[in-house]
Amino acid sequence: MDVPVAANTLGILGAVCWSIQIVVNARRHHATGLQPSMMMLWAWAGVPLGVYNISEGFNVALRVQPQILTALSLVTWVQCRHYQRKWTVKKSLLAAAPIALAMAGTQAGLILALRALRPLGVRWPATLMAVLSAALLAAGVLRHYWDIYTHRTVRGVSFLFVGIDAAGDVFSLASVFFQGPPPVDVLGVVIYATELLLWMGVLGAGGWYNLRPWVRRKGWLKGGRADQEGVSAEEEEEEEVPLDQSLSTGPATHHARGVVHPTCNRTLIEQATHGCAQLARTAAKQAASGPTDLLRLFFKSADAATRANISRTYDAIADECAAGGTGAVSLSCDSRHYCGPHTAEFTRANSTINLCPNYFMVMRGEKVSDCEWLGYEGFMIHEMSHAVADTEDIGYTYGLRGIAGLSRQENVRHADTFAHFANAIAHKCAIDVLKAKGLVHAGGENAEGDGRPAKDGVATGQETRPTEAVPEEAPEGGTPEATPAVVPDGAPEGTPESTGKVTPSEAQEASPQETPEGHPEATSVVAAGGTSDEPPDERPAETSTRSGGRQMCKPGRRSVRKHS
Repeated sequence: MDVPVAANTLGILGAVCWSIQIVVNARRHHATGLQPSMMMLWAWAGVPLGVYNISEGFNVALRVQPQILTALSLVTWVQCRHYQRKWTVKKSLLAAAPIALAMAGTQAGLILALRALRPLGVRWPATLMAVLSAALLAAGVLRHYWDIYTHRTVRGVSFLFVGIDAAGDVFSLASVFFQGPPPVDVLGVVIYATELLLWMGVLGAGGWYNLRPWVRRKGWLKGGRADQEGVSAEEEEEEEVPLDQSLSTGPATHHARGVVHPTCNRTLIEQATHGCAQLARTAAKQAASGPTDLLRLFFKSADAATRANISRTYDAIADECAAGGTGAVSLSCDSRHYCGPHTAEFTRANSTINLCPNYFMVMRGEKVSDCEWLGYEGFMIHEMSHAVADTEDIGYTYGLRGIAGLSRQENVRHADTFAHFANAIAHKCAIDVLKAKGLVHAGGENAEGDGRPAKDGVATGQETRPTEAVPEEAPEGGTPEATPAVVPDGAPEGTPESTGKVTPSEAQEASPQETPEGHPEATSVVAAGGTSDEPPDERPAETSTRSGGRQMCKPGRRSVRKHS
């Protein structure tokens, strides 16, 4: 069937549908679910595909489409490097430029060669181009099948992207059908049909492993099996609940089979642990053999023993973050029992880091970390240090001002010091910038680390409740008390003002319902930076206070900050 208008229109739609992914990545400022290797395979797949479509005289849209495929794949590859590996845009573009030139030269040379062979009746090179294109396109997708088989879930790929790309394949197939008189080009159909079938398989697996358990859980929440069949809540939790949207970094245990919150996204957890591992590895090297200025500023010491201790801690954090299911620390998303309205994450005594909806709101909120404010990777380092090195939240102080007010002995046991040191290395923060942000040892230990503690364990300019107001042990069967956070000087624009003081009357207004009952095993809560369960424009100004880049509970609310 020869319908040129339909062929060109459908061919263009095949390219346009695919290109939407780039816009999605740019708007959300991350490329979660996309693999650089897959993008590079697809970029190279455009070379033989273009050679075949041009040499076979396909319609204009199908001739141009491979060039668009290569260009968009390279752009997405650049996005992956920029968002996932934290490369600068300039570095990413410089890395892609010579690859693009090599692809263009290769395609031009192959087109000239095939055109020269065509009058001679030599057809096998064109067939080879079609097969090679289909193989490269398929290779980019097949890697997900092994992952699905081993993990019994679809992870590391965006279902939005899968749907968009599958739609592009459908339109491309239709374009091949309409592009000329019979017979239909079989190899052209094979190229696009191969990838379409593979994507349909991924979508099917996602429906079985991801969507089906989620629908079952939603049914329970709305009067499903638990109400209709008289199944108790305890019996219901003993049913097998696939953790399709959470990630366990340790051996499977019964406690990991808790309630999984719908916002607990597995690909986002992988993104967070990957960033945590990278930051921790870099910090370990810096602590072991890097310059001493930054180390003295944060840890107030740079002797050999301190360097070795800090480096070992970062290595342990990096190992756990990079474990991906084989480590000793578990990551769960039990929002029903542990998460309050202002809680992002915390570490339980059984080496389980619990991620709450607020944590994923931080990731999705496009909040950019800097020399003062931690991102989600920094939050993960903070919690991992609790789990692998038994660090504490000394004095319930957070951020650069809190770090400045601690002694040398306290900083090496303070979780936020490890998080902010790694964050400073990642952002290449200058000493002067860090001091301007609050990391000044006035009233506390000097930069050389002479061991003199800060007055009352609190940095100058930051006030908290007296330390004796924080009980050492939680009441049996009750909820441990905690110190409310305060606003440090120099909070970013948009942060509500606060005096930084907590009065006894405010402390008495704390509502025990804000913290779940009876989990004294909890060790630490890290509140979200820049997010809340309440919409920003509806949240009263006094409900948000900040300390060291973390949104904490307002004065008078309870948040768990307890080590067992």
